[in-house]
Amino acid sequence: MRRAIDDARAAFDRNDWGETHRLLSEFPVDDLSAEDVDRLATASYLTGRDETAFELWTRLHRDCARTSQIELAARFGLRLAQTMGFKGDIARSAGWVERTAKQLDLESTLRPRGRPRNAVDPEEAEEAEGGR
Repeated sequence: MRRAIDDARAAFDRNDWGETHRLLSEFPVDDLSAEDVDRLATASYLTGRDETAFELWTRLHRDCARTSQIELAARFGLRLAQTMGFKGDIARSAGWVERTAKQLDLESTLRPRGRPRNAVDPEEAEEAEGGR
C-alpha cells in the first residue's frame, strides 16, 4: 500500500493526473489522508471526472468543518466554488461561495474584533520590550 501511495504522490508531483487517479482510486477513500483525497479529487477533476471531484472535495469540506478546521474547510469550499464556476454551474458555485463566507465570518467572530489570528496584544508586546 505504501509504495502505491508514494507512486501516486510522485505521479501527482509530475502532473500525471491519469496515473494519480488510477493509483489512488485503488484505495477506499477512508484509508487515504486528507491530502491524498485532495490529490485524488484534483486528478479526478483534471481527467474529466468532475462529479467525483466535487463529491471528494465536499467530503473534505464537511470533515474539516466537523473537526473545527475552518480555514481548511474554506479552502475546499472555495475550490468547489471555483471549479463549479469554471464548468458554468454558477448556482452551485455561488452556493459554495456563500457557505464558505458564512463559515469564515462565524470563525472570525470567535476572535476579538480587529485582531488578526496571530496578532500580538500591544500591551503584552510593550511589557515584553521593557515597557517602552
